[in-house]
Amino acid sequence: MTLDLGQLLGPMDKMATDPLWDHTLSQWLTDTGVLLGTSMVCYVLTIRFLRRQEPEVVRET
Repeated sequence: MTLDLGQLLGPMDKMATDPLWDHTLSQWLTDTGVLLGTSMVCYVLTIRFLRRQEPEVVRET
């Protein structure tokens, strides 16, 4: 579910001039892509750091 905060919060000077606040499909896809990319980086780093902490005996199985 997404919300159009520009409409809900009312007109504000900064939001009126900032194209990132536009409620368009292309902007939503860009935002979602950045969110997924950041999530994947965090996931890979977490898995890597957890594997580093794992004992070698468990890693062999």
